[in-house]
Amino acid sequence: HCTGLQLPCGRTCGVPTAQPTAITASPIACDNVPSACEAHIEWARDYGTKSNPEWYPKFFEVTGVQVGATSADDIVFYWYCTGAAPQSDCDGLEKPCSRAHDECGDSALKSETEAEVNDTMSSSTVVAVIVAVVLSVCFVGVLTVAFMYHKRRNKDSQTAHNELVAITNMNDNAETNHDDQNSAIKQVEDDSNDEFDV
Repeated sequence: HCTGLQLPCGRTCGVPTAQPTAITASPIACDNVPSACEAHIEWARDYGTKSNPEWYPKFFEVTGVQVGATSADDIVFYWYCTGAAPQSDCDGLEKPCSRAHDECGDSALKSETEAEVNDTMSSSTVVAVIVAVVLSVCFVGVLTVAFMYHKRRNKDSQTAHNELVAITNMNDNAETNHDDQNSAIKQVEDDSNDEFDV
């Protein structure tokens, strides 16, 4: 009854194979909340997260829930993942079954570490940009002052040159006028002498 077909390796025709058995996952331990811990959970949910959210750092990163909008399961999950529960009253605390398959621990720590690295990198980037801008502004300022000094110096130099030329011209004009006056006086004297000689 297997004619024309090729059998897989290690199988023989007409011999039944064993049926695969279903693999069942081992149950996840969850929902164990020691009775002494219940009052702490209720207080954290109703008061602590609302009046002192800073006592629950990275709450959103760990639970995916904003710190002010928490349920009892969110508090238990946070304490389970971070180990921040009141130690003696909450020993043996397990994840809530409603969140038994949610990740925490490595993924929460990884998110926290990545956030810190990103915060550090963004802070470093901001500082580097500010330093670059300040240095650029200083450089432009120095160039502007140097340019204005050079321009003013050239203007002062040109003004001094123009004043020197004007003074020289005035001296030349004064000498010319003096020479003209001397010539005129000499002419008058010569004319006067000629009249007396007659």
